[in-house]
Amino acid sequence: MTANKVLILVESYDTLCEAGIKLLKDHGLNVELNLCGRGCKQKKPTGDMAEVAGVIAGLESWDKAAMDAYPNLKVIARFGIGYETVDLEEAKRQGIVVTNCPAKNAAAVAEHAVALLFAAARQIPCLDERTKNGSWERVMFRELAGKTVGLLGLGNVGQCFAKMMQGFDCSLLAYNRTPKPEAAKELGITQVDLEEVLRRSDYVSLHLAADDQTKHIINEKTLRLMKKDAVIVNVARGALVQEAALVDALRAGRIGAYATDVFENEPAEKDDPLLKTRGVICTPHVAGVTYESYPLIGLTAAQAIVDVLSKKEPANRIA
Repeated sequence: MTANKVLILVESYDTLCEAGIKLLKDHGLNVELNLCGRGCKQKKPTGDMAEVAGVIAGLESWDKAAMDAYPNLKVIARFGIGYETVDLEEAKRQGIVVTNCPAKNAAAVAEHAVALLFAAARQIPCLDERTKNGSWERVMFRELAGKTVGLLGLGNVGQCFAKMMQGFDCSLLAYNRTPKPEAAKELGITQVDLEEVLRRSDYVSLHLAADDQTKHIINEKTLRLMKKDAVIVNVARGALVQEAALVDALRAGRIGAYATDVFENEPAEKDDPLLKTRGVICTPHVAGVTYESYPLIGLTAAQAIVDVLSKKEPANRIA
């Protein structure tokens, strides 16, 4: 029996990624949509798991046990940029190709970062709730013009975010593990080290990949470098922030606000301390979920599946 099934574990793929489904079927592949939602575990496909040759993966974990369950799996195409949920070393040992879809939703994620920044800076969720409850308390704010916005990470999303912020007459600083002088010059960014970004910025927006080097880059020590009224925006990964230290800083008045689309553990539980801390604005990991970006990501992931199963080198291979 030849394995020719593609298992899709991404919600809304059936309605928003029709071109991806068509591409897979046009190449003789059987498609099974297993729309299990965010934070789900792998669900067994209908029929023999040995039939599965490719997976379009969402945010579920792909460790050794998950890969072992699919003996003829050849490719995992991550629907999105991040791939920390995939054990790359195990994939290499099993001869499974892993790909991702960089840049396809960069503008969408950057827009969300801007939205969160303003929501926090102007306390929009809090004022919305108060006004609807009958309060007419007027609050004084500081304007963004003349302030310093710091970026941690100057990849595709970071650059899109910087471009969007250019129109607000603010100064831009950035820390990136590998300096990007051309991009920085084009975007009017001053590249500095991590500590200087944190010390000088009124707003800090996180755009780094999550790995062993960046895990908890925002921690008790680095939080103490920041201004007491600084706003932190996170549309990258929850693992970048040591949430317990952040909660302590917020409750002690050492940080102004935290606006995030991501959590260390997803989905966030109702009793998560972040959800109960004043100064926190949050959304459920939706920054990259747009009608415009989904079809592009879906088609890119499908093309990677087709390429690998056709014994071609796929674009955006990471393992």
